[in-house]
Amino acid sequence: MNARSNTAIADEFFTLNGRYLIDPSSAAKDLAIDASCLLDGVIHTVHAIIDGLSDKGSDMTANVQRQVPAMLYGLVYQLEMAQRITGSLERATFADQSSGPSSLEVHHE
Repeated sequence: MNARSNTAIADEFFTLNGRYLIDPSSAAKDLAIDASCLLDGVIHTVHAIIDGLSDKGSDMTANVQRQVPAMLYGLVYQLEMAQRITGSLERATFADQSSGPSSLEVHHE
């Protein structure tokens, strides 16, 4: 049920001015859903950039130096967060394989 045991050290999720950690008791399914949501947002933002830059009369094209860098900045953070979530899941899944059962509990429904 839990992605990692309650005694595990929390992995870093996000750092900007503050530091945000992944709760070691988070369920693997919840972490996977969170990563998927972040990636879904990235995909939609990339499509918005493509659409905006493809239309020469769009507000984005008119303000490309202001809008696109801000959107790309946000995309990088979303991708890094998704990467950290999946990295945390990977470590929890494979860390103990050579020394016994993994601390990741996966329940199939």
